[in-house]
Amino acid sequence: MRDQIVRKYIETDHIYDIIWHDMRRFIETAVKYCLFLVVLWLAYVYGISLLQQPFLQTIWAGLGVVIYIQMMYAVFDEYLDTLIITDKGVIHFQRDGLWKQKADMLSRVSIESVSHAQDSLRDSITSKGDISIKLEDTISIFRDISDPAETSNTLLQYKDKILGRHNYMENEVSHEPDKYNILIEALGEVVTDYVEKKNDTGYY
Repeated sequence: MRDQIVRKYIETDHIYDIIWHDMRRFIETAVKYCLFLVVLWLAYVYGISLLQQPFLQTIWAGLGVVIYIQMMYAVFDEYLDTLIITDKGVIHFQRDGLWKQKADMLSRVSIESVSHAQDSLRDSITSKGDISIKLEDTISIFRDISDPAETSNTLLQYKDKILGRHNYMENEVSHEPDKYNILIEALGEVVTDYVEKKNDTGYY
């Protein structure tokens, strides 16, 4: 489902790979909201409900519904927060709520290096970490992904592959005029030789 949603918003014909956050990131976000909802429920049971005030009870129930909807949106936004490897570079796709989304293009030629980091013992044990994409004037960090070392190598391999193919195509295009010039010169020499031979034959 995620791939289909992302492809709907990204205008490109060549998507090589999609990188997303580690699943534990979504679980942690959901657990935080659920704990907060539990606290609200306990406050309702041992506080608001005892006051016998329907107006306050309605407000408290509405607050719980709003927080639950906010939790669903937060998890879904992180679910769609992805790095998309295309033939033009790396696109960081993000959603914020129901209607907002943005796609930041990291051009293939502006990517200078890709590195990874695991900042805690927990990250090392769970094989989770961050990757940093160094551009010409800034650094883009994508946090909490599985196997950051492997992901960094994958990004570099695609970068070299795409740049290599792009340079090959540019060289082919740049050499086309040379091929035409050589052909024109060869035809010119053939015509010149033919005219000279014809003139020599006519003279004798």
